[in-house]
Amino acid sequence: MMKRIYMDIGNSRIKLAVMTGDRWDVETITVKKEGLNLRSKLPKDPENVLLVLTSVRKDRLELVEKEISGFHYTILEKKSIPKELLDYNTITTLGLDRYLSCLGAVSKAKKDVIVIDAGSAITIDYMSQGYIFKGGAIIPGKRVVLEAMISSLPELPLPDDNIPEQFPGKSTIDCIRWGVNGSFQSILIDFLNRYQKLTNESAAIIVTGGDAEYIVSLISGRWSVISDEYLLFDGMKQFLNLFKPELKS
Repeated sequence: MMKRIYMDIGNSRIKLAVMTGDRWDVETITVKKEGLNLRSKLPKDPENVLLVLTSVRKDRLELVEKEISGFHYTILEKKSIPKELLDYNTITTLGLDRYLSCLGAVSKAKKDVIVIDAGSAITIDYMSQGYIFKGGAIIPGKRVVLEAMISSLPELPLPDDNIPEQFPGKSTIDCIRWGVNGSFQSILIDFLNRYQKLTNESAAIIVTGGDAEYIVSLISGRWSVISDEYLLFDGMKQFLNLFKPELKS
């Protein structure tokens, strides 16, 4: 069996992941002007290696394809997903990463899932146990909100991640904590309650992304919440097994 190396190609970084036993070993490469230097990170003999690629940018994907000449590889694309598994009206604008994270979550939870991916944007998506993507919600992430405050409200102090015990806030910083952290918490609670009404049994709630710890701190007292840093790679693995995308070399 070919060794599989999963490659998540982002705007400024590329993550290489290999499953060892039941855990992921992940290495991050920063995209530099002088090139990617991928060959130094890959096995010397490409014959028994399969590279599994997903990318948010076509130009980055093209650069990678030039550097992996001689390797067997496959590109995970939405066209491989059966239409009946996409309960979504604008499939062309659906980010494949949202589908992959949900796919990974269902493959592990074996039940309906609500996946919160907390990055520059926070996506809150729902997928049934039968791998049907049901849609979701997208809101600006914490970093985007704080950057907007720095730019547009420079006279206000930036909050930490805490929510005050007393409401309403009795100091300016506590008012901001309620406004930022309290708003995120209220939004998440409202959406999670809406999602739970869509399933006959309680859906698994799984959080991933750079701000996962922050999101978990806001909602973990109300629900059982799982944090999974490598959910996307679990989804890539399941995508490959389920949909058998075209192999290239």
